[in-house]
Amino acid sequence: MMGGQDGFQRDMLSQETESSTIVAGIRYTPSKKFNLGINVSQTDSEQELDPFELPAPDYVDTHPTMSFDFSQSHLYSMIDVSRLDINADANFKFTNDFWLNFYYRYSDFEDNVTLFGDMNGSINIFGAYLGWSF
Repeated sequence: MMGGQDGFQRDMLSQETESSTIVAGIRYTPSKKFNLGINVSQTDSEQELDPFELPAPDYVDTHPTMSFDFSQSHLYSMIDVSRLDINADANFKFTNDFWLNFYYRYSDFEDNVTLFGDMNGSINIFGAYLGWSF
């Protein structure tokens, strides 16, 4: 909520938000003891405040050194990001109770509106584990 007291105007801030995610995956099982899988997802999100005014003519008239230009303030909250995630794995089942899994994870994050520094980056993760149920 914007505004103040003593006759200042009050208006609700409004914003535009849009986000979409696409996900796809497949698992291939050529035998009871082996399977492969891959999942891919892409997310894009945007958000920004609508332009707004902070009228305070009486205050600006009496405090000229405190008059600021707030006309671009709505741009300081913009979000425009995208993220790609890829997950792949291979499972080897030695018995019904004992298995081995290899996996790979990739994530790439892009900040298309950099306000506070570079937030772009990607990561690759490789791993393996043994599983045993009893």
